Amino acid sequence: FSVIAPWRRRYGSMPAWNMRPRVVTSMPRSCACAAPSLLATQAPDMPTRRRSLPFEHWPYVDQALWHDLIREGDILDGCGPGAGWAPSTKINTRKAYAYWLQWLATTGQLDPVNHPLTRLTPERIKEYIASRRDDVASLTIFVYILDLLRLAQATTPDWDWSWLKGIKNRLWARAHSERDKTSKIRSSADLLGSVIGCQ
Repeated sequence: FSVIAPWRRRYGSMPAWNMRPRVVTSMPRSCACAAPSLLATQAPDMPTRRRSLPFEHWPYVDQALWHDLIREGDILDGCGPGAGWAPSTKINTRKAYAYWLQWLATTGQLDPVNHPLTRLTPERIKEYIASRRDDVASLTIFVYILDLLRLAQATTPDWDWSWLKGIKNRLWARAHSERDKTSKIRSSADLLGSVIGCQ
């Protein structure tokens, strides 16, 4: 059962935030015993202050999307689009996606039924970035969005992700600018040495 292929055929190249996917009301019988309910977004007593959402608490459609993305297939089944990623790339991409899911869960926006990437909208990404600015550095936020973009492009290459690329590029420019400013800030010890040397 593939999450990526059916949605790709159904929605083609339409922009992700304009899509109105049909609600999934059932799953293949072969998957029913192997995964949580489609309607179960998280465990009942799951802490809401976690930074990332554990994989076992991901909605079924997100778990299926990830498995389909990194699937190590054979000559008959084929591989997932992310199967050839380096182990570190897989780890970082899954981690960034878990951060995103946790934010969606804590803000009441984790829709467990429709295609996972319909949640990626300009408005939500803007809110997500704003919510992380007090917790992590600008460069870290850039990496989070870069990893989300990598996942989105791999799973839905026919969708228009130009808006997310633009946000990623602006985040990089901001992070690079802040890093340059930081590198120009001299430590107090350096400043004191300069003062002493000028006396």
